[in-house]
Amino acid sequence: MTKGFFGTSAINFATEGWLRDRTAGASYGAGNSWTLSASELIQSALGDSSHMSSQWQGMGGVSSAIKHNLKKNGAMMAFSLLAIPVGFKYGRKVLGKSLIRPANKLLAPAGVRL
Repeated sequence: MTKGFFGTSAINFATEGWLRDRTAGASYGAGNSWTLSASELIQSALGDSSHMSSQWQGMGGVSSAIKHNLKKNGAMMAFSLLAIPVGFKYGRKVLGKSLIRPANKLLAPAGVRL
């Protein structure tokens, strides 16, 4: 979901600007105008706009970046939110007897379960 809304991965969203420097936007980091990190959102919410250029603020700032990312990544985000749970639900039913149950029997002594 962070890719859909903020244009970056969950790890980059959570850590860039606090725990590590911003990486380039081409690497799904928060280092360009259309990708945002949690630190940038909090700074913006507190009224600190020193991390944004005046040109970017004039283009709409945070709300414009979120709209841009939803246009670019929103369809894939929505598909992922729907398809992944359905795929796991039916995949588990299909593979249950043939793969998952025998694997669970083999892994039971180690305390691991699929």
